[in-house]
This record gives sequence, structure tokens and C-alpha cells, in this order.
Amino acid sequence: MKMVQWWEKKRYLYNIILVVFIVFTLFSLSDYLGFILSLPEAIIQGIGFVIFGNIFYTFGWATGVLRHYYSSGDSLSNTSRWTLFTLGCLFSFVVIHFHYILALDVIFAD
Repeated sequence: MKMVQWWEKKRYLYNIILVVFIVFTLFSLSDYLGFILSLPEAIIQGIGFVIFGNIFYTFGWATGVLRHYYSSGDSLSNTSRWTLFTLGCLFSFVVIHFHYILALDVIFAD
């Protein structure tokens, strides 16, 4: 139970990091995305990324719970939890970044 509490306390930090990265990505690509997305569309996509990000965030603590269950009560160390948290954040950034980069590549392809 402590493991789930640890992850849920970090969910706010994850959401803040995720929203900041989404806003940063949209502003950094605004010259290109301005042709594609209006502000309401960008907000809706951002909300979708946050929702899906939180669904995938749940896999972090679910991994810990399953590992605890199947490995005779051996729980993840604090370092392992932070490693999973960091990898999850990086995965979210890569997915968001490639979504927009690939969309731009398809739109501006010859």
C-alpha cells in the first residue's frame, strides 16, 4: 500500500511536468502548428495527452505491485521507483514530441 501512496503523491509532479512539456512543445512548434491546429484543437490534444499520460502513469505503480506480489514480498526500492518515474516521464516526452514531429513530417512531405 505504501508503494501506491508513493506513486499517487508523485502524480501531481508528473502532471505538472507533463503540462509544462506539452505547452513548451506547442509553443516551440507554433510556427508550424499554426497552420494545422487552432488554439481549441491544441488544448483538446493537450488534455488528451494528459489523460493518456495518467493512464500510462498507473502502469508505474502497477509494475511495482505486480513485482511485489510475484517476488515473495520484495518491493521496489526508492531508487527503483524514481528510476521508473523518470523513465515514464521520458517516455511521455518522446511520445508527445514524435506525435507532433511526425504530424509535421506528413503534412509538409513532398
